[in-house]
This record gives sequence, structure tokens and C-alpha cells, in this order.
Amino acid sequence: MAETTVVDLLRHGQCEGGDIFRGSTDVALSPEGWQSMHAAVTAGAWQRIVTSPLIRCRQFAEQCAAEWQVPVHVEHGFRELDFGEWEGCEVARVWSEDRERAQAYFSDPGQGGPPGGEPTAAFARRTAAAWDRTLLEYRGEHLLLVQHGGTIRALLTHVLAMPLSSLQRFDVPYAALSRICVHHSSRGDFPRLEFHNIGARLE
Repeated sequence: MAETTVVDLLRHGQCEGGDIFRGSTDVALSPEGWQSMHAAVTAGAWQRIVTSPLIRCRQFAEQCAAEWQVPVHVEHGFRELDFGEWEGCEVARVWSEDRERAQAYFSDPGQGGPPGGEPTAAFARRTAAAWDRTLLEYRGEHLLLVQHGGTIRALLTHVLAMPLSSLQRFDVPYAALSRICVHHSSRGDFPRLEFHNIGARLE
């Protein structure tokens, strides 16, 4: 029987600072963000937590790891996309004042990246490499990955062998929970998306 690694992807909750492009900007969760993440998960089958280094993911991951008595690993390859000129700007303002470039990026992110920011292709390579390291290091375990909307989209396009132009086709709301099961065999790894954006608690 093939060995399986079960990976649950949890997006962080709402953050302080409102509706902004916060990519690499390191901001904390709001009280509502903490609440929604705790509502999405509870102590259960996870053997390890792997988190982005940014505090909106890391603080929740470290708190849960302490409460559940499981190890936590910070994977720097899972940090969010750097939005360059749009970092820290209100989303509505960018769409009002820089609509042409915003429309071009979100319609086909595979063609480049945010102005002055990280190219989407480089972002995808970075997250895919972090994914591969995680699977190699923790093969056969049940993992909780505390992530960002962008990194979850990038991982889904990677494991489903989709083009980068599809990156923005995944809806990943705050505290969304998804699962990928990776079946390992002598023929290689076979990842399968088991569910996406469930609303109930996982136990």
C-alpha cells in the first residue's frame, strides 16, 4: 500500500489594517482573524504544523503547536508574494488609480508580476520548492500548513499541474481550509485535492 502525506492548508484570518495589499508587509491578525482561525480547526490528527514566517500565520501556528503539543516548523519559502508598488496600499485605491496594471496582472498573473514586486514565475518556483522540501522532510505525516491566499493558490496550481494564468481562479477566503493528499509510490508522488474551502471544523 502506498504511503500518504496528508496536507491541510489553512489561510490566515482577517488582519489589522483593513483591505490592503499586505503581501510581504508583516501585520498581525485582528481579533476577528484569530477567532475565525480557531473556529476552522481544533486539536486532532495533526502531527506537525508548518507555517509562513509572517506573523499573521506564525503567531497562530506557534500558539496552536504549544496548545496541541506538536512541533512547529517555519518555512521561509511559504512567505506571501511581494506586491512591490502596491504593498500597503488599499485594494480599492489601486483598482481606482492603477486599474490598467491591476487588471493586466490579475487577468493573467503568469505573464509577469505586480509592478516592482516579485515575478509570479519566481513566486511559483519558490513555493513549489518549499512544498517539495516539506514533503521530503515530513513524508507520511499529517501536516497543517498555515498559509496565505497567494501561497495556497500557487500550491494548488502546482499540485494540479495548472498554468500560472489560472492562479487567481481559486477563491481562498480568510480561514479557508483545504486538503491535499500526496500518495507516494515507487512510480513517484501523486497529489490529489481532497477538498477546498470547507467551512466546518476539522477534528
